[in-house]
Amino acid sequence: MHSPDTNLTLIQVILEEVENYLLSDELFWPLDASSLNQPHPPQLTPGRLALTLDELDVQSEEMTPVQRAEHHKLNLQIQSVLRKWSAALGRKAGREMHSRLNLWKAYIQDLVENADRADNYVYEVRQRVIFERIKVWAEGEPEAERSKQAIQPIDAALRSFFTPGDFIWDVRLRSCYPEEEYWFLYGVPVLNDSV
Repeated sequence: MHSPDTNLTLIQVILEEVENYLLSDELFWPLDASSLNQPHPPQLTPGRLALTLDELDVQSEEMTPVQRAEHHKLNLQIQSVLRKWSAALGRKAGREMHSRLNLWKAYIQDLVENADRADNYVYEVRQRVIFERIKVWAEGEPEAERSKQAIQPIDAALRSFFTPGDFIWDVRLRSCYPEEEYWFLYGVPVLNDSV
């Protein structure tokens, strides 16, 4: 998980770009590396935004009063922009769901063929988390509805070799991702030669 300062700076940079992004044809929008002091800054997508907002929400307890005030201000601003451009956000989220679906499907297929890829699960599961997290923004979008159908057999395949267990990400994020919806964060895939 990133520090509160890093996440607050990221939201500030996103706020400067988000309207242009939502009105563009691009799904993955490069953010200004100089503003973020990162050689390889993240790209803006609905999923990247959602995960950053989630991290900030669970970090509020550890923030200074100044950081907490900044978080509150930025959160109000970003929510206002997202409401204003909700249709554009829905279309982007639907496209991203399709993209994340394809990445997740490829990983699960790779995992079935190569059990060593299970070591990457903690990172790769991010694709599935983003898919689930942005569904609400894409509600009613035809591409999102098709993706929701298409992920069902992939989930069934994962469940066939998934061992339930503890939450696998930073425990502070547990409140953002309840087990009923995000079951794939509560355990790990366990494969053997018979799978």
